[in-house]
Amino acid sequence: MSRATLEAELNVPSYATLSSFSSNSTTLYTFLQTPSSSTPPLFLSISNHTTDTNNTDTIHNCLILGRNEACDHRLAHKSISRKAFALFFSKEDPPSISAPAPLYGMNVTKKDGNCSLDEVPIKAGEVVRINPNSVLHFGKMDISFEVKVQQQIQEGHGLEEGLGVGVDEHEHEHEPQKEEEKEEEKQKETTREERIAQINAMTASLDSEEPLSYTKFNSNTAPPSSSSSSSHSNNNNHNPQQSLQSLDIPVSHTATLSSHEKSVTTLDLDPKGSRMVTGSKDQSIRLYDFNGMDSLCRHFKEVIVDPGHPVVSLSYSPTGSNFVVGTASAQPKVFDRNGGEVIQFVKGDVYVATDVSKTTGHIAAVTSVLWHPIDKEKVLSGSIDGSLRLWDIVGGKTNFKKLCCDKVGRVKTTNNQFQKVSCTSLAMSGPNLISIGTGGGALQLWDMRKLGSEGRAEVVVESAHAQNTDLTWLGFSPDGTKIATRGMDHVVKVWDKRKFGSNSPTPLKIYSNVETFTEGSSCAFSPDGKILCAPTAAPNNKGKGMIKFFDLGSSAGGTPMASIVGAEDSSAVCVKWHAALNQIVCGSSAGSTNIFYDPELSSKGAMLGMGRTARKPDALEELLQSRVANSETIFTPHALPMFQDAENSAKRKRKDMSDPIKSKRPQEGGGKGAILPGGQNSASSNFTQAVCEGLVKQKFLQTNGTSDPRDELFKYEEENVTGVKTGLERAYAVSDPNRVRMTKTSEMLEDEEKEKEQKRRA
Repeated sequence: MSRATLEAELNVPSYATLSSFSSNSTTLYTFLQTPSSSTPPLFLSISNHTTDTNNTDTIHNCLILGRNEACDHRLAHKSISRKAFALFFSKEDPPSISAPAPLYGMNVTKKDGNCSLDEVPIKAGEVVRINPNSVLHFGKMDISFEVKVQQQIQEGHGLEEGLGVGVDEHEHEHEPQKEEEKEEEKQKETTREERIAQINAMTASLDSEEPLSYTKFNSNTAPPSSSSSSSHSNNNNHNPQQSLQSLDIPVSHTATLSSHEKSVTTLDLDPKGSRMVTGSKDQSIRLYDFNGMDSLCRHFKEVIVDPGHPVVSLSYSPTGSNFVVGTASAQPKVFDRNGGEVIQFVKGDVYVATDVSKTTGHIAAVTSVLWHPIDKEKVLSGSIDGSLRLWDIVGGKTNFKKLCCDKVGRVKTTNNQFQKVSCTSLAMSGPNLISIGTGGGALQLWDMRKLGSEGRAEVVVESAHAQNTDLTWLGFSPDGTKIATRGMDHVVKVWDKRKFGSNSPTPLKIYSNVETFTEGSSCAFSPDGKILCAPTAAPNNKGKGMIKFFDLGSSAGGTPMASIVGAEDSSAVCVKWHAALNQIVCGSSAGSTNIFYDPELSSKGAMLGMGRTARKPDALEELLQSRVANSETIFTPHALPMFQDAENSAKRKRKDMSDPIKSKRPQEGGGKGAILPGGQNSASSNFTQAVCEGLVKQKFLQTNGTSDPRDELFKYEEENVTGVKTGLERAYAVSDPNRVRMTKTSEMLEDEEKEKEQKRRA
């Protein structure tokens, strides 16, 4: 494996270097082991000669420490990773005669706290500056390393001599360099308080000046440094990006993802930060895979969740294998990580609206869904029907393959009036604590174990926000001690959860002028819980939607410590600050999604895709693209079955009932005089009558209409030529041998009686 490939796998920054300066001075860092040991000390130096760039296999941009023998310096201890730590200098901070080159270190493992600097754990992928006299400690070793620096050492004592990396001594060519005409002035590092004061002054002038803008990430661009200039600076030539970076706010670079057709209403990332889902008012969700993304930042799948209903909320499971989506309908859905539908929640009985606890599902639009942060089988949902429901994804009952709910909480005010649930949140520190925001501006805390028909809120803060204004978002800080709320009254408040036991709790912080015109407007805590960021809306979506950053530990009033452009010519709606990636994701009302990051502070995520060049289409793709219909092509919607909308079940039933074949309905009559199959001639005739009439007509036609029916009947009692009686005679001979049969009809008898009467009168 080449050296460049090894450093790329360890995510070593592109600005890292060991020998790329042209200064006459040389900086030597020595790492002395404490307590003292017989092991020789670890040296690291930078020479004033350039590396042979023709052989990339021998270019060392960093010094790798670890347990593996292939590392530049081996730390033989079982608690140390094979490749644990990287030491390097920055191309943007060269050494000078008066100042040594600053040294940086990076935890290249995937574990937080595997190494520490001055007893402060270093997170995975975090880059720290190593100052003189600092102490480095790795794993569970009994020894530490104290950093010593020496400036102006003897020329030629470089990387190869100090480390014994195994580079050929003829690899570098030593060329004399000209001494600089003027010595570089040592830049004074401003303290944190001075930076905050400068940022506050800059933020106060945002109304009269153009907001800050940041260029998109370029893989060949190094991170901003103290020596670089900015196009937006104040009278002191202050660089706001450097200030934001010093405050651990990763916003130096931006990646713009593929846009929805309408406003982005919600978004979420899985716990590991490898995938992301965005929801929009266009009824769709889009799935992104950072590991397979290129510089075009396209989604790999789009799903229409519930036709006719916009997406309002979504949340990933703690394992990242599933996510739940809530729409404006009453039935949320659960999807797997690839966008396949797993199960849909049942809809409650709308005729039991007076008591929502008697139904097994929501009966009105869902406003919020949230997966339990610890239990992968529990999902929380809130609705405008005033119910708070806890769903069991694995062990819950199902009705016609739809999940039913048996734990319901009825959200009421102190006056026993129902209120809609506008937003929900769960605390990581207390898995049974639920916080909800209502449509009347109230904040309530519930115990998950007491959800039921008789369950009540543990804490109710009726005046959390202005009366009759919805709470659009609320969330717990990472340590679970604070709760931040945001309302339609354009105010963000931060509360201390521990003070909710008092009768009239007051917020710790109140930040006003946070423009909020959308119900889905949210906020986000920083990974350490010290900063709160809030996207703001542009009136009528005209102007720039900003993202304001508030320092929760500052004594300043409601003034933000910094502000950046979150969306161009639209409102910034929802935001997510991912703890593992240290990246900020913001969705806008125009449908676009921006990801802000800093190569020095962030890791993976959008940075993986921005470093990959988009694949060029092959000949087949170009041919198919050329055959795509242009704007002048006329389409006939619903011409093919595959493009037709699915019919309503009730409408399809009525249509099937009208079809005599599908409904298996008997043949109906055609009215008087109509000729029907089977010889039917009337709607009053049944099948048997039609058959009999047909047989009679057939017999009549065989005799040409000259035979008397009575004579035909008499044939059955006469003997034939052979003397054999007919079937009728044989039957009567057994049953009634002495019968007397009438040989004359009633009409003949009447005529004979009349003739006898006339003769008597004569």
